[in-house]
Amino acid sequence: MRIFHNSVVQTNPAPNPGLEDETITFRNGEPGQAIVGRDFSRLFADIVCEQARQYMNSYPGNHASRCNTPYHTWFGELARGEIQFEDGLGEDSDVLSHRLSMIKLATEMKNYLGLSIKDAHLFDVLSWERRIVAEMYCNKLMREKAPWARYTGIVSLIRHPNIFDSPVGLFYTKPSEYLAIAFYGTGRSMVQIASDIEKLASWRAGEYGSTASGQALPENFASIVAEQARQYLESFPGNDASGCNPQHSWFRRLAEGQTADREHLQALFDELRYRNMLTRVATRCKNYLGLYIEDAHLFDTWAWLQEQEPNEQWDRYSKIHDAIFDASVFGHPAPNQGFFFAKPTEYLAIAL
Repeated sequence: MRIFHNSVVQTNPAPNPGLEDETITFRNGEPGQAIVGRDFSRLFADIVCEQARQYMNSYPGNHASRCNTPYHTWFGELARGEIQFEDGLGEDSDVLSHRLSMIKLATEMKNYLGLSIKDAHLFDVLSWERRIVAEMYCNKLMREKAPWARYTGIVSLIRHPNIFDSPVGLFYTKPSEYLAIAFYGTGRSMVQIASDIEKLASWRAGEYGSTASGQALPENFASIVAEQARQYLESFPGNDASGCNPQHSWFRRLAEGQTADREHLQALFDELRYRNMLTRVATRCKNYLGLYIEDAHLFDTWAWLQEQEPNEQWDRYSKIHDAIFDASVFGHPAPNQGFFFAKPTEYLAIAL
């Protein structure tokens, strides 16, 4: 087992005399601090440990439940900065990223509907369920009867249209349970709740594209995709002629007001969403690591690369770039997300 230093998880770390600071000058002329001798696997481990800390602090549920049994023990270890299996960090990060994003989405949903409940990462679903069961026991009610039946009925309504994304790893129950509890406290009828869930499905269709429930795309979908294209093209995505950017001509047409049929728009939207999301993730990575560089959507990696010459800095960049890519920090695109997007990997390598 290796224990990596994680400044968030572990406090008062012992100094490491083998680490020295080196100043790198970025294209914009601002100095950044990189740590010599700290290999990328260690930096990536710090990121995954921070994900685990956030997850374990979000009341993720019972350690013994089916969706958590294989995860919670080593997520707890990661939250303490303990790495048992380095080869599994990429998979751990994928699972943690998915679960944290679904918790955030659950909070966004309750805010959208104006439901009075703490944000999802602050709410303990397990304690709430235990309290309800204890009250039923005191009142000599069977679990099949209200209020448990109402609660589980709402959970079923939420899970039927798949308003949360398909699981990465095992199914994560908390988001749907949290939302069910939020509905439970309103006193609304099951018919009203079902209507609200359909609103959420439509909202997700408008926000992110079509949903698994089969909801039609919104009437202004072309405008939504055009705005995504403008955001993407303004984020210095790289050379139009490079192998990962064959769709740039279409993105430019959309940004200029041209359109396409609905099926093609959906395909383009999926590709744009993937690229814009990874650009934001790259910025979060550099913020967490405390790197001095502009946010990813403001930094032109293509221009920086064109200015480089074969030297020690280029060799360093190449090694870091390959390490990030090999570790699959930014994952690989799904079949509907188009070609691999190179900029986030390049950006983080430049920052480091």
